[in-house]
Amino acid sequence: MVNDAAPRPLPVLPALGAGISGSMQGVGGLLSMSRDAVKFLFQRPFQAKEFIEQSWFV
Repeated sequence: MVNDAAPRPLPVLPALGAGISGSMQGVGGLLSMSRDAVKFLFQRPFQAKEFIEQSWFV
């Protein structure tokens, strides 16, 4: 019994996926934190005193 089918190429993406997925999780975490920061920026009550203290420190 002879297999006449062409050999399949080796998968490249699974090898790259391990390195990329960690980076993408980091980027996703940053975007999620940024979205939460913007969302909470426009909610009341706005903590003006804490904002001034934090701005002074920076």
